[in-house]
Amino acid sequence: MSWAGLSRTSGPRVSVDMTVEVALSVMFSALSDHLFLCDEDDQRTGVVTRAQLAAIRDSPSYTDRVRLQDVIDTNDALAGHEMAAFGAEPVV
Repeated sequence: MSWAGLSRTSGPRVSVDMTVEVALSVMFSALSDHLFLCDEDDQRTGVVTRAQLAAIRDSPSYTDRVRLQDVIDTNDALAGHEMAAFGAEPVV
């Protein structure tokens, strides 16, 4: 996947306890293809794309109660070197 089209320093920031449905709504409202995932200290820990969330939403086990933290591993949401380009540190 190419991250070249994503803004490297700006974009909506959301907590991982947000539901997938709300996260998609935030993305659509912000006209964004990605969201920055943030921890409790509002530090970026990852990035999730509209395509990733759409795939989760379209899975057979999906319900509207599924939260980002249930399905997104912030270690794998974006590779370390790519995450650094977005200004986020990988979670260790």
